[in-house]
Amino acid sequence: MGASTKLAEIRSNIIKAAGENDDDKLDKLHAELKQAKLDEKNIGDKFKGIRGSNTFELVIQAWGPEIRELALSIAAEAIKTASAAQHQANAGGDKGATGKITAKAFTVKTPPKTYIVTQEKTGKTAELPLRRGDAKPSKDKAVFELLGFKFNEDESLKEAGFKYKDKEGKEVVVAKTNRKALLEAVQNGGFAGFTAVLKG
Repeated sequence: MGASTKLAEIRSNIIKAAGENDDDKLDKLHAELKQAKLDEKNIGDKFKGIRGSNTFELVIQAWGPEIRELALSIAAEAIKTASAAQHQANAGGDKGATGKITAKAFTVKTPPKTYIVTQEKTGKTAELPLRRGDAKPSKDKAVFELLGFKFNEDESLKEAGFKYKDKEGKEVVVAKTNRKALLEAVQNGGFAGFTAVLKG
């Protein structure tokens, strides 16, 4: 932690202790602040002494091996960061407002499975895509209407749910009409004369 950072932290703690009326803590913090200020002054004096008695070239020569090691470490980190940034860019990375490269989640979006619902008597068909999320039924109005559902003027379904008898004659109650429920009902014989086949 740098001296200036330490001073700022101590001052923040002093304000907090003052608000809590903690005199013992205040005394301790004021002592810490005094010592931190003294430490900062001593470091500043040392820096002045180094600058005053040595040229920059001499300091470089004296610390040559350490500086070269630091430079190599920085270069290696820069190469590593650049490589990661290039990988992110190839995978759909983007640059934010700050100019820093941020990674986007690289996911392959596959289209939803789609079934072809057929009314055997008339030969009429409609697509039933199993859309992700809570997509409105009106997006696939044709298949809902083919199965006998009706819509309100605002494109919402008139029937919130429905019920049917499966192949074994058991009554199934569906609380919410959605695409998955429709598919299961068709496949379980809930809509007589209708079939649902996965689109190839």
